[in-house]
Amino acid sequence: MQNEHRRVTMRDIAAEAGVSSATVSYVLNYSEKEKISHETRLRVFEAARKLNYVPDMTAKTLANRQSRMIGLIAGGNRSRGRRLEQYDLVDALQKEMGRRGYDTLLLSAGDPAEQIRISRSRSLDGAFLIDVDTETLKQRVQQFVIPLVFIDSHLGDPLFHEVLGDYETIFRAAAREEEPFFVVMEDGPESYVYRQAERVCGREHLYVEDGTRSMEAFLGERRGMRGIVLGEALGVRAERQLGSAGLTVVVGSAEGGLLAPGTRRILIDSVVKAEMAADLLAEISQMHTDRPFPPAIMRVSPVPLD
Repeated sequence: MQNEHRRVTMRDIAAEAGVSSATVSYVLNYSEKEKISHETRLRVFEAARKLNYVPDMTAKTLANRQSRMIGLIAGGNRSRGRRLEQYDLVDALQKEMGRRGYDTLLLSAGDPAEQIRISRSRSLDGAFLIDVDTETLKQRVQQFVIPLVFIDSHLGDPLFHEVLGDYETIFRAAAREEEPFFVVMEDGPESYVYRQAERVCGREHLYVEDGTRSMEAFLGERRGMRGIVLGEALGVRAERQLGSAGLTVVVGSAEGGLLAPGTRRILIDSVVKAEMAADLLAEISQMHTDRPFPPAIMRVSPVPLD
């Protein structure tokens, strides 16, 4: 009978995943020496999680074997208001990683080939993908062999780690009241936020700012209803048309001053996202903690401000 206190080794993981110990080493150390398929990487990580693998403390860490440079990739084709939210998050990430002794490199959102080339030429230690849509993620992630953390980007692949706002809690809290409510957002039907909102308020009361219909007409048909608006810029537009009564705006910073004093605000803090994402990247990159692998999805809790 195996000693339950014995440290799990790479050989154990190899046996569980049906691969060689060398393959396990390449995967867990994010090595580019060998080309390893996405499916094999997934098997190795799943085996490591199943066995509660804890890396050896004497193994090389991120600090003494790599470049201490982290890539930041933000999604493109966003509105001006959404870009301002991205900038706030990028700024929070740069400050957080700077406190940890890392430099950051902002990569072009629209050129996947250039991202891959730079990540390899600069020997990036890892990267944050920020507000990138699901289809784009599917096209890009298998080309990266460095540790990745998605922020406000959902793929649902257990090989990758995500930091998401807990919008479901906001929507379900609104649904507990008897009166119907509407939701205004930029994220389309492919996004995790849209799917959560649709399950609770229904497609009829869900507006996406994608240029296919008028937000003003949508709001005009829902005067007197409660509403949840995602993002300060959209919140200001809704506020101008409907006023503050019954309106809740989800913001990324407590310091924003664009909304009227009477508008209820809920904070999903960009600074907390940055801290959580940095912790997550450190765990999956350095692999020097005494804890099992972190969960694939971590959520930032909403905080009422008013």
